[in-house]
Amino acid sequence: MNTPTIVLTSIILLSSLHFVDAFAASSAQSNDLKKFQNWADDHDIKLQGTNKKTNQLYSNGWVQSRDGVDWKSIPNNLNVYYALSKLPEDVLKVAKGQTLYLSNQNGRSYTVLGSWPSNHILENMNKGIILEQPISIQTVVHEFGHLVDFNGIQCNYGCSITNYNTMKSQRMTIFAIPQPGYISNYAKTNTNENFAENFAYYVNRPITYTTKLLQDPSLKNEYNFLKNIIFSGKVYS
Repeated sequence: MNTPTIVLTSIILLSSLHFVDAFAASSAQSNDLKKFQNWADDHDIKLQGTNKKTNQLYSNGWVQSRDGVDWKSIPNNLNVYYALSKLPEDVLKVAKGQTLYLSNQNGRSYTVLGSWPSNHILENMNKGIILEQPISIQTVVHEFGHLVDFNGIQCNYGCSITNYNTMKSQRMTIFAIPQPGYISNYAKTNTNENFAENFAYYVNRPITYTTKLLQDPSLKNEYNFLKNIIFSGKVYS
């Protein structure tokens, strides 16, 4: 009777296969982390992990020894890479010299437009984005849309590029609130969220966007502004 031997052999084989799969997944993740760091270096973008929430950093400022952790230890870190690697080089220029703060805390993300030490607001922090958990691809692209808007178009706190700033008047009219229609409920919040939501849907949910466009032609101006001005004709599918 050799049934126990067969069962034991099967268990060992399954365990070995599981180990091989886990090793392959770990190796692939490690490779993507290296690609992400190289991508960030190539675009002059700093990656920084943190153990703090946005509201803590907003009020208490940044102290590296207190607030900083290795960005590679942050959950969902590669979603940032997968999201931003979709964007064209001209669009990515708005983040040059800025920092992506990846937090291990749950909450909402925040666009850092500057630091105001005299008021102890975001003291010692660089411009960029604070991304809190859960870090999703949609959230990352939404927040990057704010960077494009604030750093490239509105330029209320200085312009990082001048590609789009001549379009400010047009942008403010097209994405003004109220509108006849909205790409999402959150887009109704204000003109800035309206722009960022349209930006995120254009990149991440193009089929949903074009379907809504057929149902609601009032979205045509937003869509065409993104397509023709921001993305220079690039269409996602």
